[in-house]
Amino acid sequence: RKNIALVMMLVDIRHKPSKDDVLMYEYLINSDLNFVIVPTKADKVPITKVNDYCKVIQDELNAPEEIDIIPISSTKKNNLEAIWRVISQILPED
Repeated sequence: RKNIALVMMLVDIRHKPSKDDVLMYEYLINSDLNFVIVPTKADKVPITKVNDYCKVIQDELNAPEEIDIIPISSTKKNNLEAIWRVISQILPED
């Protein structure tokens, strides 16, 4: 739809992307939609390994470096401010 400003593709950081995740990524990369990949449950992996898990997701999706990957934890509120920054960059000014 034309009124979709941003898609947040949620994936579980603890698992490699599923076939459905890969299909969704391929759809998004071939669309004109703005999107960001958001690995969830980042609090469930060691903090020193979060970047490694994100790299696995990036590799499995074959995503280039310029695709934003922002791991979050809703329980610990990690990186929620980064998500709001992305949203605020997309939203039109009033």
